[in-house]
Amino acid sequence: MASNGKGDWRLGNSRRLLEAPIKNQIDQCAEEIAAAMRVEFFTDPQGREVRKKHPYRELVELPDGKHVQQFLWIDMEDPNLKHEEAELALQYGRKLIIGDCKQLKTSVDSYNDNNKHGKYVEVSFDFNEDMAESEQPTVYPGL
Repeated sequence: MASNGKGDWRLGNSRRLLEAPIKNQIDQCAEEIAAAMRVEFFTDPQGREVRKKHPYRELVELPDGKHVQQFLWIDMEDPNLKHEEAELALQYGRKLIIGDCKQLKTSVDSYNDNNKHGKYVEVSFDFNEDMAESEQPTVYPGL
């Protein structure tokens, strides 16, 4: 019998041995929901494509007195969206970008300090020009 045949037999006869623990199933479900919420967009009144859902972290006290971190999501189209929640979510997004920039800078610095070519990679973390360019029209009337 081929080795994959043994795997088929194990799946058929010992399914419970391969089931993920409940915590892992809950974590996987949360990750899949979060991924789905990150790809939902809407067009605002000015014609911009805007991400509809944004997360933020909140520390919650459980009945036993322990504190856990929860991710809550705002809906940018919710007419009852509280300003405080929008600010938390949008600032959290900025914090994630800063973390990515910090990691990229560490990688650039490491490469520049350790590459055998004696050359350097320069990366600018000033995004003002990029942001200004991204706000320019992409469709020009009359063309």
